[in-house]
Amino acid sequence: LFPVAKKLSEKMGAEIYYDFHNVEYELITEHRSDLVGKWRKFQMRKREKKATEKSEESFCCSERDRELLWNIPNVIPNAINLENYSEDYERPEEYEDGKIALFLGVMRYQPNVEAARNIERIAKDMPEWSFFLVGRKPSEEVLEIGDRNENITVTGEVEKVAPHLQHADICMAPLDSGSGTRLKILEYLAYQKPVISTSKGAEGLEDIDSVSILDKYENYPEEMEKLEGSRGSIPEKYTYKGVHKKLEKLLVEN
Repeated sequence: LFPVAKKLSEKMGAEIYYDFHNVEYELITEHRSDLVGKWRKFQMRKREKKATEKSEESFCCSERDRELLWNIPNVIPNAINLENYSEDYERPEEYEDGKIALFLGVMRYQPNVEAARNIERIAKDMPEWSFFLVGRKPSEEVLEIGDRNENITVTGEVEKVAPHLQHADICMAPLDSGSGTRLKILEYLAYQKPVISTSKGAEGLEDIDSVSILDKYENYPEEMEKLEGSRGSIPEKYTYKGVHKKLEKLLVEN
């Protein structure tokens, strides 16, 4: 839709600002690397470069994404409004006594399905922990993972995600693919949860001390035992307050 938006902006004499949620040309070949995928990547890359060049300003959510986008956009990190995470909730009925590890996401999205597979590998060596995959639209594969593992629960869509987040002991992001920064990690930290993630899952958030980054799943049990009982924290730069400061400064200067 960018060409349409550009024409409208020119007709109305308005400036156009472009915000990259992901680097789409990178995502295309993660899940389709054949000739069709390569052709789509080529086309998308041209469109995204044009969007950066023809906008008054463009924004992306991490330094890595900026490098992929020809070092043109300004980095404005994904952020959350901490005011939305201040309410107290009762412990979910599904949470029995014991240690709770949580993964949050739309469970039909392929990177989240891959994460569910990784959690199954981890959970086999951690029978004393209960793993909850919380999110709508679980695929058949994800449902099967829940069925064959006593310590993995696939909730499907829940009325409120917040109670599950608030009462988890550790939150997880064992992702192998995807792009941009993961809002789920910021949500975890908003509830002061320790987070364990792959380097892919933590892209753009590597500077946060409360995020423990491990790519070898055999090391997760030991690290999770270390993290149990600790509290996470979110730097101001990843909150609405911090982002507003940076964005206001950028727009005033320009």
